[in-house]
Amino acid sequence: SAINSAGDGASLLINQITDSEVPKRAPPNFTLSATDTSIEVNWSAPNADDLNGILTGYIVTYYGYIIDTEVRNETLNTSSEDDQTFTLYGLQEYTEYFIS
Repeated sequence: SAINSAGDGASLLINQITDSEVPKRAPPNFTLSATDTSIEVNWSAPNADDLNGILTGYIVTYYGYIIDTEVRNETLNTSSEDDQTFTLYGLQEYTEYFIS
């Protein structure tokens, strides 16, 4: 509000929400369980203090290599903050995979 010698004038209330920031940390309790052609990826939800906004999902990225040759590279997005497990199917046997 503006003021003058007669006092305070009318005021206007404006509401604004600030933007989110990226989460501070990766999801905790990240574990893997493998068969010959699949890997199950599990994690826990981040602590609320680490979110810096509203959680909308997760990204699982993996790369597969056989003797320094990339055989698979894919990024998968989950569609919900409730998703805390994801299984990678159709993988090649005897292949080293890097998952994040």
